[in-house]
Amino acid sequence: PKAKKNAPPVDYFVPNFGVDKDIVNTQKHIADTENRLGHKLSYVSKKEAKKAEHPVDYGVANFGVDQDIKDSLNNLRTQENKHGNWDLPEDENLQVESNLDREPLLSWRPKTKKNAHPVDYFV
Repeated sequence: PKAKKNAPPVDYFVPNFGVDKDIVNTQKHIADTENRLGHKLSYVSKKEAKKAEHPVDYGVANFGVDQDIKDSLNNLRTQENKHGNWDLPEDENLQVESNLDREPLLSWRPKTKKNAHPVDYFV
């Protein structure tokens, strides 16, 4: 096969400078730590890890509603019997809806209307 005019070069010399010093240092640190702890670091392949996986179809105990939740619901029921149902007032500072038009982590960022500032004007 003929080589194309603009083809990248092939079969060129690549110098071998040996193992990178970071790799040598890492291997030394691992060996030193293994000797100090008396334990060899072992790698588990994906195939071995798959064999060792825990079962996924096991039963989960259901202990019912947590006591703190029971207490809160009981306290709410007691107060609603005494004062009537608790209807939260509609207030701009009270967030009761989860579908907001802003990113919750950027609550400091003011809302700006689209094209609120003039653009593409003659200078």
